[in-house]
Amino acid sequence: MTAIQAESLHFRQGAFQLDDVSLHIPTGSMTAIIGPNGSGKSTLLRLVAQLLKLESGTIEVNQKDITTYKRKEFARTLAMMTQSHDAIPAITVAEFIAYGQYPYSDFGSNKHKQTDAIDWALQVTGLTKWRDRMVHTLSGGEKQRARIALALAQQTNIILLDEPTTFLDITHQFELMNLLEEINQTHNKTIVMVLHELQQAAAYCHQLIVMKQGRITAVGEPEQVLTEDLLSKVYQLEASVRFEQNYPIIIPRRNKT
Repeated sequence: MTAIQAESLHFRQGAFQLDDVSLHIPTGSMTAIIGPNGSGKSTLLRLVAQLLKLESGTIEVNQKDITTYKRKEFARTLAMMTQSHDAIPAITVAEFIAYGQYPYSDFGSNKHKQTDAIDWALQVTGLTKWRDRMVHTLSGGEKQRARIALALAQQTNIILLDEPTTFLDITHQFELMNLLEEINQTHNKTIVMVLHELQQAAAYCHQLIVMKQGRITAVGEPEQVLTEDLLSKVYQLEASVRFEQNYPIIIPRRNKT
């Protein structure tokens, strides 16, 4: 089964151009989009989420063209956590997560089902004890969990995340990646995320999509994709790469003087 299928995507914004991009995301998979800054990773994610409009090409979500979805129908199909760092209003964690239920607001306002969805999202993300705490008082890692809980409360089978570990320390990065892996495996959510941390992307994801200058340059399983040749061609980094217990070890080569 295919969760997301994109064919021959073209998009231009200023000097940047996304050029002839095609991709395939299997249902139930965990995929990372990686590549240097400015390669088009976030742009591609935003096109799939309909936050940007394509110039040409097609995107299907669950075998249906995204342009044929009604707004709330699409929001019940796919959720996206952006890089937004906007100030959060003075609301509790539970009130914040409740925003994820907006696609169902025209279905008779079933408060019981809404509460169940919010409680479930709190439980999955380990935030139940913080439900009545003000969001702005949470730590950085807890805020990211709250944002993931909001996406879960949207009750979609597909979740897109744009750099979910950015600005988190190493401990909270791994906690978040472990949480996403659990959500993927236990609840069968298809997860697609933009990541800069190559080792985490390769360690946790089933598939890597590599981008450079608006094009996809490689797609495949981590051990096939994350090679010394790729680091050299895509990142201009000379390094050795090996995998130990499915975890990649990347050691840059330094010139000795």
